[in-house]
Amino acid sequence: KEHKSSWEGLMKRGMSKDFTWDHAAEQYEQIFQWAFIDRPYVM
Repeated sequence: KEHKSSWEGLMKRGMSKDFTWDHAAEQYEQIFQWAFIDRPYVM
C-alpha cells in the first residue's frame, strides 16, 4: 500500500477517540448549559 504509515496513523487516531453514547450525552448536556447561561441578546 502507498502511504502505509499515514494510513496506520489515521486509524490509530480514529480508534483512540471516544464515540460512546455517554460521551455524546455529556457534550449535549454541555451545549444546553451554555445556551441557558449565555442567552442571546434580544432587543
